[in-house]
Amino acid sequence: MDELLQVDDERRRALLANDLDAVAALLADDLTYIHSSGRVDTKASYLESLRSGTLLYREMALSEREVKNYGDISTLAGVAIVDLRANGQERRIAMRYATVWQRADGAPRLVLWASTPIPPAA
Repeated sequence: MDELLQVDDERRRALLANDLDAVAALLADDLTYIHSSGRVDTKASYLESLRSGTLLYREMALSEREVKNYGDISTLAGVAIVDLRANGQERRIAMRYATVWQRADGAPRLVLWASTPIPPAA
């Protein structure tokens, strides 16, 4: 299995466990996190939304993941089905996402997350 897929699995497990130290360790300090709603977070604001309970991940299924490596930069794109609580509301979101990771201090760090909802089938 590609190293980045393993790191992405670690990110998923850390989010579901609400292990903020583990999540923070995987994020670049200059992270840009674009939610499927269009909301944009920095590393600090994303971690604060997790810490405060404004955002709580309940389940996350990842599929169709594809990694492309470009030296110290890698991309990972795929599909996520996410059950979460956001701003007090329970939601299930199907999304396509694209991420950019940069190797820093010997390990990949997430520098960009961007996602868009998958519309329901007609």
